[in-house]
Amino acid sequence: MARTILFYEMIKADFLERTRRYSFLIILGLVFYLGFMVNSGQVLILLEEYRGVFNSAWVGSLMALVITFFLGLFGFFLVKGTIQRDDRSGVGQIIASTSISKVEYVIGKWISNFAILFALVVILAVASILIQLLHQEEADIQIVTLISPIIFIALPMMALVASLAVLFESILWLRGGFGNVVYFLLYDVMLATGVFLPEKRWIDVIGLNLVGSSMKESAKAAYPGYSGNLMLGMNSGFAKGTFVWNGLDWTVALILQRAAWVFVAMVIVLVSAALFNRFNISPRKKTKSKKNLVMTESTEEKCTIPDEIQIMIKVDHLDGKGKINQNFIWLVWIEIKLLLKGSKWYWLAGMIAIWIFSAIAPNSGLRNMAYMISAIWPVLLWSRQGVRDNLFHTETLIYHTPYPVIRQMLSGWLAGVLVTSLLVSGVIIGRFIHAESLGLSAWILSTIFIPTFAIFLGSLGRTNKLFEVLYPVLWYLGPFNTQSQLAYLDFLGIHSQAPVNIQPFIFQFGIVVMLGIAIWGRYLKVYKLC
Repeated sequence: MARTILFYEMIKADFLERTRRYSFLIILGLVFYLGFMVNSGQVLILLEEYRGVFNSAWVGSLMALVITFFLGLFGFFLVKGTIQRDDRSGVGQIIASTSISKVEYVIGKWISNFAILFALVVILAVASILIQLLHQEEADIQIVTLISPIIFIALPMMALVASLAVLFESILWLRGGFGNVVYFLLYDVMLATGVFLPEKRWIDVIGLNLVGSSMKESAKAAYPGYSGNLMLGMNSGFAKGTFVWNGLDWTVALILQRAAWVFVAMVIVLVSAALFNRFNISPRKKTKSKKNLVMTESTEEKCTIPDEIQIMIKVDHLDGKGKINQNFIWLVWIEIKLLLKGSKWYWLAGMIAIWIFSAIAPNSGLRNMAYMISAIWPVLLWSRQGVRDNLFHTETLIYHTPYPVIRQMLSGWLAGVLVTSLLVSGVIIGRFIHAESLGLSAWILSTIFIPTFAIFLGSLGRTNKLFEVLYPVLWYLGPFNTQSQLAYLDFLGIHSQAPVNIQPFIFQFGIVVMLGIAIWGRYLKVYKLC
């Protein structure tokens, strides 16, 4: 009994601790806004020019797919990090000294993750009832019909997401930013299997094909000219016609098919428990640098001198009363070295291969594809901008130097712009070789936008996780997406309708605003510490 109470209290404490964080409040606000967008028709399912009548079946299935699409992606980044937080705070070592086993601890984290996502699902489920009431296209609310898709489609997906978050944290090399990128790619694979393998519904965890195939049949019956296209996303237009869709027939076989994903999630949790090291620090590799000062062996990680201090040492001849631009070029060079520091040889080899291909590809389509890849490959490199002083706890040292905002922050920003220009310059060379329009204005804006966006998000969240989550999503919806409705998110200028091509002042204004907010945020931190 005492062991069960301890297990319950651990889950409860973890759930309450995470719901009291600002990040949860932000996600909660986004969930409310997502419900508003669904209600206003900005997010909907369109079968070409048609949609279903807003009855219980349609609204419930629409909300279930919205949950699997959006919370399936962002929910992972929301719940991921709890094991790492226990490790860093020392709580993990305390838990490891109790009678709670590895399996119990990992299962508890999975349940806590699922509880967070379940709370958000409940909010959207209640919103779906309000959506049907507000649209007034079908007055009869059938609760079972409305809630069934959310239970059998959305909740198994949330259980899987919660288990994957535990798995990624149980594997040391997937805990950080690289794991975030891997999950983003894994999510794309899960999405693609439901779209491109319509005959294999059992692997459609997101449920798009499961629901979409039935919707297509009803649309075809109502509109014989319908060709079979279906889209879930943000749309600016309205449907030209509606049809009645009565929902899925939830047979026992279909329910078991969806419940199988909960079983898969449980298997992933057990695998995570086997890989979890129970906060044992002895097998971890402890990197030692000759430049780091070690006071005692027991405090090796806490007493090393981070690279930020090396900058201060190399520019300590600045008297603080002289000109700001004295040795500024040297400071920018040091920031470039810090930005590239730690890059693995295989990352550099991949970056070089992408750069060469973007320059020598025989047609513009392939070069633009290489350009897009070169704009996502260094995502972990860019994510360190604006947060390095917080990660290494060097604020009190850097902020007491002369001109800590103008000199240090602007040098880091300029270093990011220069490195970005080098990494994505292959496409410009390719366009020059093939005598095509260079598009220099859009290219220059993109090289300035990316590091500015990284510094802006780093200043807001004081963590690199925010950029690692939002930037790939922006890249996927903008440059990588072929839908004209989302061309306004194309910061690379790949699409002709992109604002960076037709209205560059929008991006110019955005860059100035983001940089101004980042500088103001740095001023506030300097004022607070000094």
